[in-house]
Amino acid sequence: MKLVIKAFNLIVELEENIVDVFVIENPRVMTDVILSSINNSKSDSKLLLIKDDGEDIPSSKYEIITSPFIISLNSKKLLGSALKDIETSICENYYDKFQEINADILNLLDKAILDLPYDISIDCIKEIKDIVKICDISFEEKQLCLLEKITDYIKLVSKILKLNCIIFINLHDFLDSDEIELLYKEAFYQKVQLIMIESHEISKKSCERIHVIDQSQCIIEY
Repeated sequence: MKLVIKAFNLIVELEENIVDVFVIENPRVMTDVILSSINNSKSDSKLLLIKDDGEDIPSSKYEIITSPFIISLNSKKLLGSALKDIETSICENYYDKFQEINADILNLLDKAILDLPYDISIDCIKEIKDIVKICDISFEEKQLCLLEKITDYIKLVSKILKLNCIIFINLHDFLDSDEIELLYKEAFYQKVQLIMIESHEISKKSCERIHVIDQSQCIIEY
């Protein structure tokens, strides 16, 4: 997998267990890079992820997180995909049980209707998702510190959404050095490629490669 920013003639071969950190010192340039990437525009400043064969990686396979505080384990996309996994599991492994529960619900409603002073009709539950929606299904995220929330999120998007890559903006401003190390360790274990975009230089770790785009838009790498 490669990261390309045409505006800077920058092509970086992403490597397993290596985090590429892009330090963009000019605020306007950094804003342009982030906005064009989030809006999926055709700007040359857009971050473009491509496979080794040159094919673009679809945006559904990576995510740009502009702030760690907006991360939610119960986002619509994440929870929706998890619910579909539950529906598939019921359909493939527990369909007889679903029919049994459906019959029990109908029997209960039939008995309840007999007590009413008016006529009303009911129908069976036709789709498994209707049973799933009855339950309040969610991921537990109470009392999590910021690091725990991010690492849990990485685990979930890796297993449920099959994301290849996560791009964080200025994450070093919110986690200390030890927390960053733990975050990297979890991402490496989950086989999720991390890319960091920072507005100022950081203290380099052994698993990081630093790419500085300075005020003059010259590139310094180390």
